[in-house]
Amino acid sequence: MSCEDRDDFTVFVILRKKDKNGKDLMHLNFPFHATPIKSIDEIPEAEQASLNLHLGSMGILRASHQEIDSSRSIHPQFPFHPHKRQDKVSPGTIVKLEIGIWAMGVDFEEGESISVRIGGQYPSIAEYKSFSNPRPEHELNRGRHVIHCSEEYPSSVILPFI
Repeated sequence: MSCEDRDDFTVFVILRKKDKNGKDLMHLNFPFHATPIKSIDEIPEAEQASLNLHLGSMGILRASHQEIDSSRSIHPQFPFHPHKRQDKVSPGTIVKLEIGIWAMGVDFEEGESISVRIGGQYPSIAEYKSFSNPRPEHELNRGRHVIHCSEEYPSSVILPFI
């Protein structure tokens, strides 16, 4: 990725399950038989919270913290970032970001799919004030951000299927 206007930026990656019609799905954090509802769609929007719903697996990385300590990585595809120092990125410089996405088991039925969303905002149900309120100026993503995908800059998402 690169950013022409800033020397740092934060990247949020989320995997979302989609139904056969392409609608983003949410996961219930406890079994349906323990609830008075038959579908997540029955939960009023005002009662949707991260305590009862999960949007999907995600990963976060600040570009200045892309350093990896492979001796502490829990898996070759889940890098350990020590976050001991900031290595600012000169504006316009292309930097390789390896972002671990927390593992989660998800069942898929025929026709269902998965999407990968890459953005500059925390992708959650917005009841957490610390993520929903404006961030300090030095943490804000500003300007044009570019995801480079080419033979020269290969990008990938590794998904283990069982």
